[in-house]
Amino acid sequence: MKKSCKNFIRQKEMRIATVTSLLDCIACGTDTKRKIMEATGFSWGSVATYTAELLNKGVICEYIPENRTSGGRRTSHYKITGLKYQALGIEVSPEKISFALVSADGTLLESYSSGIAGIDNSNCVDVISQSLSDYIDRSAYSRDTILETVVSLTGAVDSEALIWHFSPGHPGINGCDLAPLRRSMPGNFSIEHDIFSKARSILFRHRMENSKCVFLHVGEGIGLAAGDNGVFYRGSRGFSGEIGHIPYGSGAGNICRCGKTDCLECSLSLPALRQNGKEALERPLEFLCVTAVNLFDPECLAVGGEAVEEMLSGAKEYWERKISSSSWLNAPQRMLFYKMSDCMGPFGAALGCRSFLIRQAASQLFSEE
Repeated sequence: MKKSCKNFIRQKEMRIATVTSLLDCIACGTDTKRKIMEATGFSWGSVATYTAELLNKGVICEYIPENRTSGGRRTSHYKITGLKYQALGIEVSPEKISFALVSADGTLLESYSSGIAGIDNSNCVDVISQSLSDYIDRSAYSRDTILETVVSLTGAVDSEALIWHFSPGHPGINGCDLAPLRRSMPGNFSIEHDIFSKARSILFRHRMENSKCVFLHVGEGIGLAAGDNGVFYRGSRGFSGEIGHIPYGSGAGNICRCGKTDCLECSLSLPALRQNGKEALERPLEFLCVTAVNLFDPECLAVGGEAVEEMLSGAKEYWERKISSSSWLNAPQRMLFYKMSDCMGPFGAALGCRSFLIRQAASQLFSEE
């Protein structure tokens, strides 16, 4: 009896894994049976059977692509039903709290922002909860369809313990316990550093999310996110990517906000730009990019942020040559100099839940077994 039960569970898990792979393809735009078969190696019979069952369950639906030409044999195209499997991304910035509701295929369903006067340890949970309540009241969707909620935060974030240690934009935050937010958040609840949310929004927009990437953001400070096939290295507490606090050796004797002397961030940031001008940022920017490339050997390097956007946008080819020639064996293969206008933190936070949403959609097929 036990052996029979174990075999049943194992077979069910294998089928869920198969359907998850199929839905992954559909979510990424591989949306016909023929393309799914080629991408997964599954047989035509398996793909046809599972797509029929997913259609019957309402997990996927057929749609007509905008670029489809008329005439000839009609091919069915599929997409995941966006109304059933949703994630909510929330970004807390110095001036506002922003929301983005995203479906399993990465479609932005709606967005909303509300201003805040300031938060500290005493009111942080209440302010975020009230902003969420205001958003839910205005939303065209039910909170019951939100399976996961992620809050994106600046500064030092312990994602495992749900502690917001500090934030440059909110000086009153000091070891703030965000676990009480679980009571108000729809679905599963987590927090993450905003560098990962920013990175996802840019990499998804430029179809780089499934490659080996390094994302660099230079603003008030420096953030780094190193990803492989959509998964970022976070470290033991979620503190990875603090490349701005490695010693740069400028010899200027600048005291960093972390308390140490001559961190890279002292020479490459918005405060450094205001104090020293654009030209003074060139050497530390090259050092940052080459260090990141040599450490992680990425296929793609994405660089941007308020402090360097103007420097990079008008000199793309110059910086590509500069970084490549200074890096180990002329890496990386591709460079992207992104614009801050393309950065959508709450959208990126919600995108991190897509794998979970897709697996939940796959599990729906076998919910009655």
